[in-house]
Amino acid sequence: MNTLICCIAKNENKYIREWVEWYKKIGVTNICLFDNNDTNGESFSDVIGDYIGSGFVIVKDVRGKEKMQIPCYQICYNEYNKKYDWIGFFDADEFLEIEEGTIEDFLNKDIFKNSEG
Repeated sequence: MNTLICCIAKNENKYIREWVEWYKKIGVTNICLFDNNDTNGESFSDVIGDYIGSGFVIVKDVRGKEKMQIPCYQICYNEYNKKYDWIGFFDADEFLEIEEGTIEDFLNKDIFKNSEG
């Protein structure tokens, strides 16, 4: 199962590595991170460059733009809805907690399955 977390973030360098590592730990396939920092402000590559370089985090540049959350989520959905089985939209201060296992284990629970087959 291919899973993607989509997020738009600004001024989150203090926390973004912890957030990325959380989703990697629970087995998310990729993260699409929209960089909404100021054009001459902090850069996510300063703190998660290794995850960007490995391809785990896909960065989209929307630096310096305002009111971008919904447009970015739409861009993410339009670009990736056929490449991933599940896309979750989270803020950089939101952590999906699952009791045990991986995101795939969680999403394969009977509660999420269609009762019609």
